[in-house]
Amino acid sequence: MIFKTVVATLFTLSGLASALAATPAYYIAEFQATDLDAIKPYSAQVESTFRPFGGRFIVRGGEPDVKEGF
Repeated sequence: MIFKTVVATLFTLSGLASALAATPAYYIAEFQATDLDAIKPYSAQVESTFRPFGGRFIVRGGEPDVKEGF
C-alpha cells in the first residue's frame, strides 16, 4: 500500500511540475522615465531576464493609443 501511495504521489508531482512549466505568464509594466540616460543600462538587460524561461517581448515601447478610459 505504501508503494502505491508513493507512486501515485510521484505521478501527481510530475504532472504538477509539467503543468506549471507550460503555464504562460505575462509581465506588464507601465512607467514614465524621467531620466532616459539613467534607464538605458536597465533597459538593455531586461530581455536577458526573460530568455532563460523562453520569454519574449510581444510589444515594447511606442505611444499608446487609448480607446477608452483614462
